[in-house]
Amino acid sequence: LHNMPGQYTWPIVAISYIYLRGDQSSTNYAGALLKAFVEYAISDEGQGLLGAYNFEAVPNAVRDVALQAVSLLELAPGAPEWSFESADATQGGAGQLDFVISGKRRAHDEYAIGELEDEKADLSALVALERRVDTLTLANSMTLANSFITLHGSGTT
Repeated sequence: LHNMPGQYTWPIVAISYIYLRGDQSSTNYAGALLKAFVEYAISDEGQGLLGAYNFEAVPNAVRDVALQAVSLLELAPGAPEWSFESADATQGGAGQLDFVISGKRRAHDEYAIGELEDEKADLSALVALERRVDTLTLANSMTLANSFITLHGSGTT
């Protein structure tokens, strides 16, 4: 990858690394969560997300080394084992349990867009209701105006 020939190549390469202390025993539950994060990052599902961010998955040989390194992490006594509910095989109610990362998780921007769409729908309904009230008020005013007879002239009793 470094200094490859060609008109459309770039002479540098960037490789991402994760450096961890092997001894996570003083971090209580945080070490277990860190281990879960790294396991997810090198899992098939985690690697499958990389293309959306213009990254390439690591080769299987590198993943094997990473998995071996993760298995050597020393965690705090009694630290929980985190588990993942995959996005394509969610288990009813499991995602809300302690130490489970749900497969139904969404990116924050997806959540925020959903909230904005809900607000937009509520505002659209409110605007439609206000228009209906205005229409009814106008119709009612016209009906009242037409029910009175104006009398003009003198000598009218």
